[in-house]
Amino acid sequence: MRTAPNWCKIFIMNKIFDTGRRTALWVLVCVLSTTFILSSCDAGGGATAATVDADNVLRQYRDILFFPRSGEGYPEKINAYISERVTTMGYTAETDASGNVIVDVPASAGAEEQPLTILQCHTGDEIAVSKSRLFDAANDGVLIDAYREDGIIQGDDTSMGASGAVGVATILTVLQTSLRHGPIRAIFTCGQDGDMSGARNLAPEYPEGHCLISLDGNRLGTVGIGAAYALTLRGDLNFTGAATQGRHAYVLAASGFAGGRMTTNAGESRINPVTLITEALTKAKSQGIFYELCNFSAGSNALRMPEEATAVVVLNDYEEKKFIRTFDEGAREYRDRAGKDAEIAMIETAVPDEVMSNDESANALTFLFGLLSSDFSADQAISATLGIDRLDLSPHRFTCDISVLGADEEAVGKINDEKANIEKLSSIPLVETGRIPGFSTPEDSEAVRLLCKAYGHALGEDCKTGAEASVGELGYLKEKNPDLDIMSIGVTIDGRDTVNESFERNTLAIPANAILEYLTSESQKTR
Repeated sequence: MRTAPNWCKIFIMNKIFDTGRRTALWVLVCVLSTTFILSSCDAGGGATAATVDADNVLRQYRDILFFPRSGEGYPEKINAYISERVTTMGYTAETDASGNVIVDVPASAGAEEQPLTILQCHTGDEIAVSKSRLFDAANDGVLIDAYREDGIIQGDDTSMGASGAVGVATILTVLQTSLRHGPIRAIFTCGQDGDMSGARNLAPEYPEGHCLISLDGNRLGTVGIGAAYALTLRGDLNFTGAATQGRHAYVLAASGFAGGRMTTNAGESRINPVTLITEALTKAKSQGIFYELCNFSAGSNALRMPEEATAVVVLNDYEEKKFIRTFDEGAREYRDRAGKDAEIAMIETAVPDEVMSNDESANALTFLFGLLSSDFSADQAISATLGIDRLDLSPHRFTCDISVLGADEEAVGKINDEKANIEKLSSIPLVETGRIPGFSTPEDSEAVRLLCKAYGHALGEDCKTGAEASVGELGYLKEKNPDLDIMSIGVTIDGRDTVNESFERNTLAIPANAILEYLTSESQKTR
């Protein structure tokens, strides 16, 4: 048997040695790289926090749409779903007497001494439905097309209750994502913007600690560090009524308006059907057109602009054509601003037996016009907006529920001087029925700094801070714990609480990823 020459043996051994050396070097590089990555994670860097994608949140969101968020079946069904979901994650849910669900998530090993972070959202939402859509809020799930080519998620002729549902979906997604974190408490408050009973009645020991992140923000890229204050008022007076004199009766009908929640944006709040009919009636009186007012009604929910309003007027032969012309002129001005679904019409109806007296009709219109034409301003930056929540006007009764929103208590307080003038001119008293607190968090707080940093990483650009223009339940939580730094984030919801409500699908994961990075960074330090 022939053997290989010595030079061949040496060549082969050198190759084996070189290969082994290169392999060892490659293994060493991999080990060092892994060590560096893990050390970066431990340092709490934004680039290494756990992340989720839009589909993670969307799956939770679509499940929630099948549960009622108001009326029959609420909050029992949505609460049972939340409790079941967190139980599968290994956590325990507690439901209090007011329908709030509270979930405590223990800290990761080694992070037990870190500060508590509270995640909060509301579970209730009133579903707006177009006139052409049959919808049973207790039994019909909200239908959406989640995969449109333009990436927009929108309901099928209904709103989606997105402000609450997206928040619930985001928190559930965060809770099921594995990462290092300090103690977390998730609070799902019962109710919605008009009914904040859950937040009002929440036991004060639940919003403890120093940091609460709410998922009720409505401007992607903005960390909300404040919310509007609100004052609620009622005008209430008995009328005597009078016998009808005219021969022609008409229903003044304005419907299909966008409605939605009231905000401190005065111009937005005034595009509503009550203003349209009030201005038409006032203009007719100013032109000397005689009519009798039988009733005027609108709205049903606090802190929401009415979607429709109706009034009944009685006219004589001479005034009929002039009144119709005046009303049509006002309707034309409003149609373009009111939205594509708005309908404005005069419809002939049976002549009623009774109407308001001339003096009572004049007082009612003075009251309404005085409210709707007022502009409450503290300065260029701080304004207050007034809106009519509910109006019920008949020959024998005047009832009007009003909300005034302002960026702070000073702005809301400016209603008092105007209120006295309106009462004096109309002889209808205005009585305060309640206050809804706002809140303000210092922009330079450590919690705001950390959340802004995490939000910026999730967005891929710097985020902003600012106050929300609407009223929410967070002020009640601030009252229970004045030391709480409250911040709100969320996706941008266009047409919020209206049948045109929509948001961009690809933004769904951004708030969740911001929270995940915030929790990771918080778990590395003690405040």
